[in-house]
Amino acid sequence: MSPARSRRRSRSAKLVIAVALLCISATGAAAAVVTATIPALTAATILGVVTGVLAAVLTFAEIRVLRHRWAQDRASLANGYRVEAQERRTVHAAFVQEVTRQIATRDGEIDRQRTELHRLRDRLVDTEIEMALAAERLSEERSRVMALEADAEAAASDLESARADLAKAQDALTISEAAGVAARAEILAWEQATGVSDPHDVGRIRRPA
Repeated sequence: MSPARSRRRSRSAKLVIAVALLCISATGAAAAVVTATIPALTAATILGVVTGVLAAVLTFAEIRVLRHRWAQDRASLANGYRVEAQERRTVHAAFVQEVTRQIATRDGEIDRQRTELHRLRDRLVDTEIEMALAAERLSEERSRVMALEADAEAAASDLESARADLAKAQDALTISEAAGVAARAEILAWEQATGVSDPHDVGRIRRPA
């Protein structure tokens, strides 16, 4: 059985007693009026006063109990509101702390991402500079290769020309050697025919008769 029901029953019992006393007083007064005698009227008056006083005392006591219980209810309600407000403040403080922590974590993550972005941008700039330098070196190497190829072609042309001149010189040398061999053969034949081994003795050769 709940306290509210017990309070209602206790309160109702006092009120019932008060009402019963008033009913008794009213009944006695009615009986005194019917009999119309002085003792009956006196007794009815005394009974009415006593029952009225008792009913008033019971009613006042019930009112005091009701006020006390209402005060307890209000105090309990206020205490409940205070506890609820304290819990709400605690929850709110925890929520604010959690949100602050999340914001700080997010700010830290944003700062880290910004730092990483700046690093990537610097790396991209360095890479672009390296690519530009590599392209410049590649252009220089291409120019150098083209110059070397041109030099190689010129050297190949000069080599072919030198080979042709060498071949011509070899041919001329062969012709010269052949002419020298023929001249030596003629000289030998002439020496054998004339019997002169020294060309300066040609004037002293006797002519045949």
